[in-house]
Amino acid sequence: MDVCWGSLISLQTPVLLWTESNESWVARDTENAETTENSKAHEISNNLLKEFHKIYRGPGTKAEKQELNQNYNQACDRCYHKGIECTSDEFTLLCKQCTYSTGCTKRDFLKRMRVQERMNINDSEYAALYNASGFDQQKSLHAAEQRVSRRLKKLRDKDDEIFNREEKIRDDEERLRIQEERLQSKEEALRIREERLQRFAPMFTGSKEQRVHSYAGIEDTPSPSSQDSASHGSSSIMHPMNLNFPTTFSTGLIPPASLSFEFEESFLPTPLAESHLRLPLHVSLLLSLLCMNHSKGKTDSIEATAKWNSEPKADTKLLSNI
Repeated sequence: MDVCWGSLISLQTPVLLWTESNESWVARDTENAETTENSKAHEISNNLLKEFHKIYRGPGTKAEKQELNQNYNQACDRCYHKGIECTSDEFTLLCKQCTYSTGCTKRDFLKRMRVQERMNINDSEYAALYNASGFDQQKSLHAAEQRVSRRLKKLRDKDDEIFNREEKIRDDEERLRIQEERLQSKEEALRIREERLQRFAPMFTGSKEQRVHSYAGIEDTPSPSSQDSASHGSSSIMHPMNLNFPTTFSTGLIPPASLSFEFEESFLPTPLAESHLRLPLHVSLLLSLLCMNHSKGKTDSIEATAKWNSEPKADTKLLSNI
């Protein structure tokens, strides 16, 4: 029981006393109800604070609004027109001329007039009740919260701006990287094209011999073996497969001009002489035999052909397999 009684005593709200000497409210316990103050004391209980809250926060009647509008004759802060009136239950002042809301100061002034008229208290008592109600602290806390929220909003906007800027920088870097890759690929293609032009330029700009040499992959300077064969007047080139009969077109390419031949160039057809196609081996062999026989005469050519046809079939089969 003692514990319960102690908890009840601790939860009991204090009583405020108004002292005219100090013009302030003094809190005192319920046990010390007798005071030595020699002044008129007005006890403010919780019921009085509840009544103050109800009147201060509650809406006003139409007659009160008209009375307050008649008593409150003040010019507008914007256009200085003396036609301000209450247009809402919270006594928000609004100018008739420019429809400008005056703000919290005049609204609180009207609320103070309303509370003082209903509760029949003076300015000092109203200030004491207002301070005891905690409205001022709530307003200050609300203002601080608004300041913090505005600052946080600015910080969030700044973070978003920084993030968007970084995202834009990353996009620009990616775009530059793609452009560099494209430039590198273009440079590589240009380099390959220049190499090809340098390689095949003699085919288009050089003489006939240079065009033939560049196409066949033969250097402009003849090899020593070709010089020796040209100096000795040899008109045949041995086949790389070591067959025992000479051939002129065994490689399938037109021989260099440095080599000398005994047959006339007019013997070969013009498309065949100018062609760069690779000829089969048996065609090359037949052409070489015809060229050799043509240089000796028509009779020798017929005899050579007959001799060739009269050879054993094993060699012919070997040639056909080749």
